[in-house]
Amino acid sequence: MRMLEDVRLHANELRGRLPEFGAMKNLELLYLHENGFTGPVPESLWSVESLVELQLYSNRLNGTISDSLSNMNRLRVAYLDKNRFGGTLPPSMGIMETLEYFRADGNRLGGTLPWTVGSFPSLRKLHLQSNRFRGTIPDLSGMTSLEVLFLDDNMLEGPIPESVRDMKRLRKLHLANNSIA
Repeated sequence: MRMLEDVRLHANELRGRLPEFGAMKNLELLYLHENGFTGPVPESLWSVESLVELQLYSNRLNGTISDSLSNMNRLRVAYLDKNRFGGTLPPSMGIMETLEYFRADGNRLGGTLPWTVGSFPSLRKLHLQSNRFRGTIPDLSGMTSLEVLFLDDNMLEGPIPESVRDMKRLRKLHLANNSIA
């Protein structure tokens, strides 16, 4: 199975912990969403540099989103929503130049949004709603391709940054149920 490039096992009744993926050096697409996987994501998965799409949503995964995620230098799509991830977003995510779609909504992520979250030049959709983020929204001026920004149902406060108001491609902005001034 070392030569696999495309694994689609979504919408089944798979349960238990995710297997190790370190030997799959050619893996580009991994669809494991809508199953019953539990426990943390193995560090070997966060380090598969060949991945282009990672879809783990709607499981019961926990632990943190590893800082090693930034090593996935080909990753365009990461759907980690509707799990039980905790901790904070890794600050190193801001160096991911190819990431276009990132979803981590409906988890238990918290802390402040790292300033590096505003550095994604290719990001088109960012879904971080229904978490426990607090503090202010950082400068997002580096997100020149952003079309969708969902930060509703968190504990954010303060003003909407000028960088959000100046986004030329932004089509959907959800900031409800925060303490935005």
